[in-house]
Amino acid sequence: MVLSEAIEDYGQFIRHELGHAKTTYHAYVSWQRNFARWLTANGHPDPLVTEISPDLVRSHSYGMSSRDLRPRTVRGALHALRAPFAWLCEKEAITTNPAKEVRLPKKDAAQRLLVTDEDLAKLLVAAGRQPTDFRCVRDRAVLSVLIFCRLRRQEFLGLEVGSVNLTEPTSRCSRTRARSLGPSISATRPWRRYESGWRCVRASSAGTTTCSLERPRPTSAR
Repeated sequence: MVLSEAIEDYGQFIRHELGHAKTTYHAYVSWQRNFARWLTANGHPDPLVTEISPDLVRSHSYGMSSRDLRPRTVRGALHALRAPFAWLCEKEAITTNPAKEVRLPKKDAAQRLLVTDEDLAKLLVAAGRQPTDFRCVRDRAVLSVLIFCRLRRQEFLGLEVGSVNLTEPTSRCSRTRARSLGPSISATRPWRRYESGWRCVRASSAGTTTCSLERPRPTSAR
């Protein structure tokens, strides 16, 4: 079995049998194909998996470090290489895992970039300068919920109009977790204005709710 076949087969394995998320699948396959391109550039085009030695994986690791990639990034790339070779060992296609014999670099400190209150204020101001009133209201509602409700990106993407309860007020971002919109009107007012542009229709046959957007009436205050 050559490397390209192993990458393809392992990708199908983690996608359909292990049920990995698409992001995990693409991340692993991307690093594995990067390794294959590096081998081709260094005189080893699509080798047999039995011909890949720990020294080749180690040289690839050194090459990534020489490009000033963060140690965390190199660790992720090596983990992506260890996984398919471990799978090949289970299938008895190879006897040892060449990537596991390469020591992982020590993690560097995590870099967490913070957004200042001034930056957030500028975003809200810019959201009110959209070419249409509808986009102004929509963008300010999106930013206000993200900022004042402290939602993560994926939590926000899972929100529906019915997830927001403006009488309490809370926003339910999952079946078990609810976030308070806060005592101020910073988040509730933009959301109320955006919600006024929604027209929800109950589909009795499917038992689900479908929503269509209507342009909100122009407002002077943004």
